[in-house]
Amino acid sequence: MARLAQDGILVKSPNIGSAIAAPSRKEARDILAVRCMVEPDIVRILANAPVRQDIVARLNRHLALEDEARNSRNRGLQVRLSGEFHLILAELAGNRILVRLMNQLQALTCLAILLYAGGDEACLPDEHNRIASAIAAGDHMAAEKEMLNHLHHVEKDMNLHRGPDTAGFTEAIEWLRGHSGHTVEG
Repeated sequence: MARLAQDGILVKSPNIGSAIAAPSRKEARDILAVRCMVEPDIVRILANAPVRQDIVARLNRHLALEDEARNSRNRGLQVRLSGEFHLILAELAGNRILVRLMNQLQALTCLAILLYAGGDEACLPDEHNRIASAIAAGDHMAAEKEMLNHLHHVEKDMNLHRGPDTAGFTEAIEWLRGHSGHTVEG
């Protein structure tokens, strides 16, 4: 519970207890703005790595899991795995502070996606593949561009300029159950 509160997923209120955070649309926009500052640098680091075989193998294993979730039409699992893709990128960059930051940003993004996104999928099927392909090719400019395109698509899909919408809150709780205490594969 303390970890979830630290990551901003649980909000503690005196005399009320704890509740699951529901990022506002403005908070979701702010979260994505920070991600647009950070994540292009992550993929640049990976694309410029002198040896990328292990990076590419790890990403490909994860992308296979994303495909399985998409084929099973399990939206909660799709969102969780989509988020894990970004955490894996941060881990592969080798900066523990960055991993901690991305854990917090990604958890809040997943909640916002489940609350506000209109589509059935967490992201377009080929977006993560294009990012991984650019990293594999060592093309840092393409990797950065694909990451920004992906994050802008996520923001657009969330309809963050519309009125309040709490649809998907049950899915957010299900995602949270799968996330608490969860670590990304090593």
